[in-house]
This record gives sequence, structure tokens and C-alpha cells, in this order.
Amino acid sequence: MKKTITTALFDLDGVLIDSAKLIEGSFEYTLALFNTGKKAKDVLDGGSTIREVYGKLTSKEELPKFLEAHAAFQKDNLHLVTPFQDAIATL
Repeated sequence: MKKTITTALFDLDGVLIDSAKLIEGSFEYTLALFNTGKKAKDVLDGGSTIREVYGKLTSKEELPKFLEAHAAFQKDNLHLVTPFQDAIATL
């Protein structure tokens, strides 16, 4: 029986694309916007979600504002995401 591949699933972030500048920039922008006195390197631990990171810095009532600012920065700065050098060859 001949099988046909109909779907391919790729892990983009850290495999095909480098989004480190976008991620760090999103945190730097949001942390500065709300005058937290923190830098991205101070709050990123590699395991917490965005909600968890900002939840430690603000109230539940203010958290949506942090998340909205973070998302807006990402939407406006997708140019910071770049493909890794061998991304096409990998595909």
C-alpha cells in the first residue's frame, strides 16, 4: 500500500528560525514601558511562560496590559526574526 504524506510539522523556533532578538526585544520593551526596573536577562529563566514572568512583576489586574504590550511589540517587529543559515537545506 502506497502512503502519501499529506502534512509536515516543523519546529520553527530555534530550529529553522532565530527569534532570540524578537523575544528579548519584546521583554525589554514591555519591562521598560511599565518602569519595572528589570531587564530581560533578569526575568527570563527559560522555563516560565510569558504570563508567569509578568505575573511576578504586576497584579492580576495589570497583567493584561503587559501581555498586550508584549504582543504589540512582537507584531510590529517581526523583522527581528531571521532564518538560520541552513534552514532551506534542512527543509
